[in-house]
Amino acid sequence: MYRTEYWVEARRPDGGVLGAGFYVTRRFVMTADHCLRPLAESESDVVLVHADGTEAPGVVCERREDVDLALIRLVGRSFVRPPVPQVCKKNDRWRTPNRPSPSDPHLNGAVDEPNVKYDCVSGTQLEALQLSTEVVLGNYEGYSGSAVERVGEEATLAGVLQEQYQNRFDEKLGATNVLWAVTMREAFAAFADYFDDHAPADPATDVRRHTSALEQLADWEAHGLVGPSAVNTIQLEIARAMVEQFLSKGSA
Repeated sequence: MYRTEYWVEARRPDGGVLGAGFYVTRRFVMTADHCLRPLAESESDVVLVHADGTEAPGVVCERREDVDLALIRLVGRSFVRPPVPQVCKKNDRWRTPNRPSPSDPHLNGAVDEPNVKYDCVSGTQLEALQLSTEVVLGNYEGYSGSAVERVGEEATLAGVLQEQYQNRFDEKLGATNVLWAVTMREAFAAFADYFDDHAPADPATDVRRHTSALEQLADWEAHGLVGPSAVNTIQLEIARAMVEQFLSKGSA
């Protein structure tokens, strides 16, 4: 059975909290790179703590300090079905499903600017969401890496929460209610090799896509969702598609 709670807390194997994250596919979790700074350069193992308290091992597969994003691969089976990404419009409502602890509030508010060029902490210019939050805390530490959900009849993914905007008049007053989030379009583009919709068409990408389909098929069979006969038929269709794509690329 698939769970709808797609957000996680990333921790070190010794239990130290790293930060928020969320599944963007059944096997990949995205977070802000600065959440992983406590990890040594040689460290890649993390623990993913789901909303229901269950834990799963993960491996950091790529860190992009230049855009302050990181990608973690789940080790083992996944039963998470994340929302689909969607572009926001001005004045759309948003919320964060993650919160640092049960005693902290969920953030919510309105989208002030759905597509603005923003210089992140590394100096790289990104496509970002400028958000205003109605939950004024003065310090939003612990929320970075959270999913930004577009609120509607069905929640959709809008971005990755990254930074707070400090008060320009008096730093002692802390952060304002303005927050910055990288759009999902920008986030997927940062890891184009892992996501077919954004990666250039090449044989390696095709192999990854079909391998993922075979892995999902194996999960379904293991849980009795499809029988052996159906599995054989689908495997043949996948093999046929791989051959057809290979031949079409060879004749291009």
